[in-house]
Amino acid sequence: MGNLFSNLKPKPVAEDEKRWDINNHTTNIETATEEDVSCFKDKSKLYLCYKICKSFSKDLEYKLYIITDKKMKFGIMNHNESGLSAFSAEDKSEYIEDAVFKMNKDVRRRIMLLAGPGKFNFSHALRNSEHVARYIHSGAWISYQMTEASELRKLFNSYMSQDQIKLINVHPEELAPNDEGSLEVMYEEARDHAQYGKQTLLILDEDNDAHNIVILGPTGSGKSAIVNQLYNKQVVLSKSSPNSVTRKVQYTQGSYNGKRINIVDTIGMCDTVLSPDQVYNVVKDSVKANMVYIDKVVIVCYGRIQKDHRDSIGKFMEWLRYANYKTNFVFVYNKQEGIPTAERSQHLITMCEELGVDMNKDEIVSCPDGSRRSIKFAHSLGIKAGTPWDDVETELTEFKRAVLSRTKSRIKVPLGSFDNRSTNPSICTII
Repeated sequence: MGNLFSNLKPKPVAEDEKRWDINNHTTNIETATEEDVSCFKDKSKLYLCYKICKSFSKDLEYKLYIITDKKMKFGIMNHNESGLSAFSAEDKSEYIEDAVFKMNKDVRRRIMLLAGPGKFNFSHALRNSEHVARYIHSGAWISYQMTEASELRKLFNSYMSQDQIKLINVHPEELAPNDEGSLEVMYEEARDHAQYGKQTLLILDEDNDAHNIVILGPTGSGKSAIVNQLYNKQVVLSKSSPNSVTRKVQYTQGSYNGKRINIVDTIGMCDTVLSPDQVYNVVKDSVKANMVYIDKVVIVCYGRIQKDHRDSIGKFMEWLRYANYKTNFVFVYNKQEGIPTAERSQHLITMCEELGVDMNKDEIVSCPDGSRRSIKFAHSLGIKAGTPWDDVETELTEFKRAVLSRTKSRIKVPLGSFDNRSTNPSICTII
């Protein structure tokens, strides 16, 4: 905490702390009507803006965010000030443009969800002006001022429990997007797969015994489709899009071979709305808050691996220490349906070379049927919806075996300066 507030509890903490438990993680706002937000016209240009404030302390700056068309503005300023108001000449001189976007039906709906009657359940840590403005802009409930390295996060962190920290940058209950799929079974013939249980916004109980899988990769690479394949069921929404379908770090829970399993579907790297650094910080913060150990990291690529893709993947590989945990990483070159075998092999080699991956790495594992088999950690997948089981059985079974089988080591999730978590000392990791 330093000496900003001496030994006194900071005012923002005193204002916030009663609103930090999961049962109070709501906005308390009823949905507005279209007429209530009619000042923002369809296809009009909107601006995500902020101004610098110092009301916490003369030494601590923070950013206050709004949405505006330069005539009207909408924002949640604090506990007592929110809603629509005129955009004044003073506002024009104070606010700095962060992003530009257009009003459409999705943006209008998000404004309506926040502009209705009721006193907004404001929280500097969990439901602040940046959360609101970025939610309207993109659908993601994110405040970069509350990622781990920020001064604002440092102000609150020592006063928050681990379960409260898990709520940072998590959608309030009534705003969480419904990303659950149709739950349709994909292949009736498939036997070796995880059993789906439920989706959850966060993992409340730290479970060192669960098999934890994190899926990473650029937007449009097919991460969500891979989550569905691991469960052999349409459990999350999946479609090809230049924008990430997943607008939050999405946790699914189930079981495999009698053991609990958590599979994490993440926001796409190099999204058209969120920058690579923004995606990296949000995903890293969420994983650190929810998991003590990771058993498998699945990195999914597709198409030409651009420099920004390579750099983003490299940051995650460095953070999770690929050099020390090679058998805990599985690499996938995806969407290879209809590609000749020789080309698929070359694509896989190219991906591994560009990412610095040892594609010859393998490990002997025990399978559910009692057999012992060698598994590889670099895979080419080409599984288009509707492809007959006989055509995909071998590659899909080998991929699932690589991801779902337990390896000898577990990745201890690297921590920053904040470590409120207890771990099981009997579990040995290789560092």
